[in-house]
Amino acid sequence: MLEFGMLLIMVLAVAGMVVLYLRGRGGFRPTQAEAGTLYVTGVSPRPDAQGEQYVTITGNLTGPSVSGAVVYGRFAWDVNAWPSIGDLIDVVYSPRNPQSWSIAHLRHRGFRVVGGYSMQETQPSTSVPSSAIWRRRM
Repeated sequence: MLEFGMLLIMVLAVAGMVVLYLRGRGGFRPTQAEAGTLYVTGVSPRPDAQGEQYVTITGNLTGPSVSGAVVYGRFAWDVNAWPSIGDLIDVVYSPRNPQSWSIAHLRHRGFRVVGGYSMQETQPSTSVPSSAIWRRRM
């Protein structure tokens, strides 16, 4: 019985080394995020309170590898720049899973990122107010 256990441990160790060798030195590389556009089809009502409030946005995501995927997300957003139906918002998403998306960083257009995302920079959107303050709810 002890010999069988030792043999099993050695086989697992060799299998682990083979997997590490096949992955290469860099390991698994995540896919590059793609830039797309979210056409807003639904938005939660604007609250009466001032400042940063949660908003749920629903829309159709289009980009180089996806066309018309229905997605939604919840963000903290400035009520003075509340999104509305018909807005076009620049987003970045994973080509493998369009449901994993985020609003593109637009620091140079006046957006202040409150959350901790590190996505690629995209071209500024002209349809989203530059005073919007957002963060994705974890």
